[in-house]
Formats: sequence, C-alpha cells, structure tokens
Amino acid sequence: DRTRLYYYAHLDHYARGIHEGLVVRRGQPIGTVGDTGNANRDAPHLHFEIGVTTPDRKWYERKSVLNPYPLLMRAESMPVTSTEP
Repeated sequence: DRTRLYYYAHLDHYARGIHEGLVVRRGQPIGTVGDTGNANRDAPHLHFEIGVTTPDRKWYERKSVLNPYPLLMRAESMPVTSTEP
C-alpha cells in the first residue's frame, strides 16, 4: 500500500539476493550486523525502523515512525505458513 517503510541501517552487508522491494519471510537472513554510518565500532548492531508515509511522498520522506517491537512480538506468536507448493 506504499504507506509503510521498512528501513535497515548499520549493516556490514546484505545477504545474497536481498534487494529493495523484496518480500522477506520470518527467519530469512537479510544481512550481517555492522558498524556503518554513525554506529559505534564497539557495538555493531542492526537498526530496524518502520516508517509511516503517504503514497505521494518519496520513500525517505517519513511522516512518522512506529516502534517495531510490539509488531515483531505479535508476529512471533503467529504460526508460520508456507507459500511454497
């Protein structure tokens, strides 16, 4: 719906095959934590952000930011379903 932005930062590198617009599944590696940008070299980590925007804005023009923790915890309790035949 182009109103949710999923943003990752401070990665060392993306996992093979990961690219913008790709739908990922729970447990699928997306990259390796790192210390790029303004991340402290002594504390490599993954910055994960969910932004809310409107369809008329560019991807980086966030209107607000959601705390992803409650959403991730809710998703963790959901059963895993396969979309593969």
